[in-house]
Amino acid sequence: MLTLLRVFSLLPLRLLALIGTVGGWLTWAFSGRYRARLSNNLRQAGLYSKATRNAAIAAAGQALAILPKIWLRPNEEVKRRIVCNSLDVIDKAEREGKGIIYLVPHIGCFEAAASLLASRKPLMAMYRLPHKPYLNEVLRLGRLREGMTVAPATLGGVRELARALKRGETVAILPDQAPSGGEGIWVDFFGKPAYTITLPAKLWRMSGAAIVITEPRLDALRGRYLVDFHRFVPPESDDPEVFTLAMNKALEDLIRRMPDQYLWGYHRYKHPAGAPEPPGGLDKHREGLV
Repeated sequence: MLTLLRVFSLLPLRLLALIGTVGGWLTWAFSGRYRARLSNNLRQAGLYSKATRNAAIAAAGQALAILPKIWLRPNEEVKRRIVCNSLDVIDKAEREGKGIIYLVPHIGCFEAAASLLASRKPLMAMYRLPHKPYLNEVLRLGRLREGMTVAPATLGGVRELARALKRGETVAILPDQAPSGGEGIWVDFFGKPAYTITLPAKLWRMSGAAIVITEPRLDALRGRYLVDFHRFVPPESDDPEVFTLAMNKALEDLIRRMPDQYLWGYHRYKHPAGAPEPPGGLDKHREGLV
């Protein structure tokens, strides 16, 4: 697999995007569960249209196909393809000296955003072991790039993230990834309860770090990555539910601006093992889910 990925990393970005588009449509054609989940999630968000659906199918395939280009090529090469018009947001956050918590949702070329951030300050990302062991080496290789380290999704890993922030460094968290049971709470995401990670709220309370949301997009036609940043101002509350709900609302606003780039096929509304029942009970929550 590594050999195949290295070959893919040498291909032009536009060609990879084309291959990804074909792969996205093949997945749509042969996976009824994927078709249903992508469409249902779009409808839940009130963003369904045939044009948006079709663009999201292509974008999901492209996001996967370009990963070798980001993970296995030199960081400087990746950076040359990045266009960013909001570095002032990061500059201001860095001057505050309390570290930065980057919220990196599953949208566009989110791995390219990590390459840009790691080139400025040491970046530590939360890392969850994949269910398929053979993918572990691939993911670790991709995420142990220059300037990047990973912390396991364990209590020890959380302590590592906290220490990094205390040193004034930066951490990256996927805020829309369903956490394991006991690591989140049920709060609305596009009007439906979604089990959502509370780690950003906890780290912010411990460190007072700045919180920045990334907005990464793939511009396949021009062969480049568009990355922007937005400061997230947490609500004045010590309640993690208040923080987490506000975080989800900020993510919703971002996704509404670029619905074609979001990975709608992700099982965002699943009930993780060990998590409490969602509001209204499991039967009601499972309505419309696949």
